[in-house]
Amino acid sequence: MQQMEYCHEVGKLKILCETFFKLTSMNLKLFLQEEGSPLPILLDNEMESLIDVGVGNESIILVDEES
Repeated sequence: MQQMEYCHEVGKLKILCETFFKLTSMNLKLFLQEEGSPLPILLDNEMESLIDVGVGNESIILVDEES
């Protein structure tokens, strides 16, 4: 499991993931996996605050390639 520096917006987290995991040639989608939820939540508004969508220190973010 990788720990990354804190950022404030979904779009900035997406850029950080692209850089950190060297995925710049892919179009990425981010998802928030909440405890107890059967399906992850798509984080598609790049201007939205991570705090507003419920991302915290122990949150799990899933990174997927857009098809």
